This record gives sequence, C-alpha cells and structure tokens, in this order.
Amino acid sequence: SCCQCAQINCGFDGYPCDTLRIGDEGAVGVQSINIRGAPEINNNPLQNIFGGAVNNHGAKLECSGREGCRLAVIRGEMLAEAQCSGDFGCQDSKIVLNDPLPMMNTQCNGLQSCERFDLEINIGVAAAAARAPGQACNAAFAGVVTELGKIEFNGYLTGNNARVTIRNLGCGTVLFDSFECMSLEACPGIGVIVEGNVAIRHCDLMGINPGSPLIPSLVAACQAGSAYQNYNWGQNVQNTFPIPGQPTFPAPQPNPFPVAPAPGTPAVPAPPVNPNPFPAVPQPNPVFPGAGPGSLFAVDPRSSGMQCDQLGMPGIVSPGTCAGQTITLQIANNFVLDCSLAGVCNGMTLILNAGYDPTRNPLEPTTRIDSLKFIEPQSDVTIIINNEFGAMGQPVRINDVRCSENNTCRNLKIIAGPGVDIMSTNYDCGQLMSCIGATVEQGGRSMAMDPRTNQYAGLPGTQPFNPIVPGAIPSNPSNPGP
Repeated sequence: SCCQCAQINCGFDGYPCDTLRIGDEGAVGVQSINIRGAPEINNNPLQNIFGGAVNNHGAKLECSGREGCRLAVIRGEMLAEAQCSGDFGCQDSKIVLNDPLPMMNTQCNGLQSCERFDLEINIGVAAAAARAPGQACNAAFAGVVTELGKIEFNGYLTGNNARVTIRNLGCGTVLFDSFECMSLEACPGIGVIVEGNVAIRHCDLMGINPGSPLIPSLVAACQAGSAYQNYNWGQNVQNTFPIPGQPTFPAPQPNPFPVAPAPGTPAVPAPPVNPNPFPAVPQPNPVFPGAGPGSLFAVDPRSSGMQCDQLGMPGIVSPGTCAGQTITLQIANNFVLDCSLAGVCNGMTLILNAGYDPTRNPLEPTTRIDSLKFIEPQSDVTIIINNEFGAMGQPVRINDVRCSENNTCRNLKIIAGPGVDIMSTNYDCGQLMSCIGATVEQGGRSMAMDPRTNQYAGLPGTQPFNPIVPGAIPSNPSNPGP
C-alpha cells in the first residue's frame, strides 16, 4: 500500500544504511527519500565516520515493487547499488546519487521501470567541497582512475524518454564499465549528459541513433572508453572520493631512497636473517560452506556466480568444469553464469534454487538473477530455476539471457518454476542463428527464445515449437527426498 509519510530516511540515526527496499506502491510520490551509506575505506568499519560498525560497503536502494518509487524524489550518498526492478518502479521519479562507491551498479529492469525518470550521478562532490574556493585539482590526481560499474536499461520501454546526467566534479578519470540499452525497445528518446573527465568501456546502445542530439556527450564518453579496453578492471579499485574534512592531496609516501649514514658513523651489523622464522604448519583442506553435513553457515563460493572456463580432462572435475555435469546451487542475489569459452557448458544441467540469500541476512530472499551469459558457442544446456517460496512469494526475475554470437545458445532450455518471472527477461539473441532451438518453459508451455528461429524448427539439432508435457520441476535431483 502507499506510504503516507512525508519523508523516509535511512542511514541518519548514527548507523549507515545497509538496504532500503521498497515494495509494491510503497513510496509513491514521497518527495523526500534520503539514503546514506558508509564509505568503504580499507574495509575497516572503525573508520566509518557515521559511527556504524555494521556496514562499510555502501548502501543499496531497491525499488523492487510495482510502482514502488514512482513519482518519488530520492537522494543518496555512498551507494553501492541502485535498482529499479519493479514494473513502473521508478517511473517519473527524480534520483540524485552523490559520491557512489567504486563499482556501483545502476540498473532498471522492470517494465517501464525508469520511464521518464531523471537520474543524476555526481562523483567527487565531497572532494570539490573540501577544496578552497578557486583551488584547482591537485596534479597528482591526474592519473587516478575511479571505477564504477554499469548503467543498464533492460526491459520494454524501461528508459523511455529518461534523462541521465553524469558529472565528474573531482580529479582524475571516472571509468564506467558499461552503459547498456539491452533491447531495441529499451531506451527510445533517452537523453544523456556527461560532464567532466568520464569514460565508458562498453556501450551497447540498441535502438538509439548515435547521431541523436540527445546523446553527443555519451557518444564521446564511449569513444574515450576505447582507450581502456585492456584496462586491468577491478584490480585498481580504491576509494578516491574524499569525505568532508579529508585533505584533497594524496598522503605523503615514504621516501623510497634510504638516507646514507654520516661520515665516521660506525657501521651497525645487520641482525641475522632467519629465512624461515615461522615453521610451516600443516593446513587442513579447505571446506566450502554447505559442502558437508552440519555446515549451517557454510556458503558455496559459486552462490554469487559461476564461471565455466575449463573443458576438463577425463576423470578430472575442476570447479570450472561444467560440460556434461549436473550442478545444483543455492544462489544469491545477482547471480551470474558465465560460459565464455566455446563448449565449456555443452550438455550441462544447472539447477538454480532461489530461496534465502545464502551470502547475506538469512531472512533476505533471493529475487534476482543478473545474467546467464553465453559468449562462445554452446549447445544442449538445460537451466532449471526454482523459486522456493513458490507463486505466492516475491517473484524471481531473470535480468538477462545473453547469447552473443551464432550458436551460442543452441538448444538451450530454460525451465522456470512457479514464481519465476520470465516475461520481463531480456532474451538477447544477438544474431539470427544465436538461439536456434532455444526455448523457455513454464507451467507446461514452451516458447521460442527468439521467434525468428521458428522457421528452423524442423532442422536437425533444433527443438520444435510445441507445448511441453506438464511435469514436476525437480527442486534438487541430488536430494530427491522421501
């Protein structure tokens, strides 16, 4: 139901905000929603200037309900993630994000979720405020690169007539990983203004004319990003957003050159060096949480994402070997499957169970699969997705199924259980032959992932477009129960 309050604050009571999640019609028209996270400084919660020792990874904004943040005005500081995943979730809203944390992602995924909204992302606000009037940037910051994640519009009319402004008010370069309009109908009429030194590594502007007068600065930022294609992404993340009161100049570094002793100073013999001061202690074999009985708090490291990058050898199964395997995972929010090398996922059956997020608060449900990526040719992959809360629970959304080139999703079969939303998914079949035989099945019915391929239904190796026979969807074949 609609929130009747005049203001919503998260992170202003002495503790930083962790997550502000707004459900169906939860904050329609609220004109003052304020979120403040915590700075990520060397991963040390004692350095949290707001006094909260429970969160040092930034705040998350999730407008996950239908019309949840529609017509609202939202201001956020030090966010790690902002999502408008509910249908019409941020339609006609105003969102201002100041000094986001490194690698922050901004995503609009639901039907018309960010239609006509106004988004501002301002980087270096605190740094600019800390400089004296008229003081220019310190030249030592010229080579600093501040990395941010992606800005993504995925869904029908998600970014229709939206306005996005990106400002770098600080020093150095702000580098976004990507700006994506992921279907021809995602971003009609979108306008983007980029100010300051900003580059974007990957731009996927489907359905947008590069010559549009609404996006010249976006095109320039995309062109600037071409210089960073081989950048060591994610390895140079640092907090380059000074908080109020911090100096805007880098801290002095230790002198790398030793000082020579004065003439006549007696030499002091160096202490003997023990090449191994600490005797080797045998370590137990690593234990992955959840791998054994009684591991209540164990978490499978693949819960957040699984990268299939090895073909394997006969009789040897490695964590990256997926071809021909049946794999069951309890997944976390924003799970990513990555099949980037040819054939590494051939014949795999992957069962994704979405219940409580195993990597976070035990009472937080998993509601979103970020991407199922097939970059090089794969065939005969089956993915079964279960919402453990069923049709009455919060729906599990699949953001993107990416089939980049020809034959990358050949005979792919996605079987969705009750409570899994398959209609708002972006099925990105980049080429005509990308999704030959690929189907999505739910409730006893089947649909082609790419309707253009129906004409190939009778060819060898493809699946005809026919309803499937209704049947039970396995929750966990490795543990069938009584």
